[in-house]
Amino acid sequence: MPISESQKKAVRKYNAKTYDRMEIISMKGKKEILKAHAAARGESLNGFVNRCIDEGLERDKATKNIANETNTWESKLATILTDSEEERLNISDFPRSNLSREIL
Repeated sequence: MPISESQKKAVRKYNAKTYDRMEIISMKGKKEILKAHAAARGESLNGFVNRCIDEGLERDKATKNIANETNTWESKLATILTDSEEERLNISDFPRSNLSREIL
């Protein structure tokens, strides 16, 4: 049974309201490679691209959190050192595991 024009219109309206469209540009031939890769894993090309994006965002978020944790004591140290020349650095303010041997 063919889809009616009103059904097509309703689907287009729903899609416009629900989804953002993006255009991805890649070298000739890469699309077919990606489609085959996705199909081999039981995914559509769109599903594969969205999964890659989600995994990349999570990986970058985790990397940023690690970098932020690493730099926390450095930021605190820099703030204390630049706030006032009269303030003295109290090493007990910093977790020993985060201090390098050079600082100690």
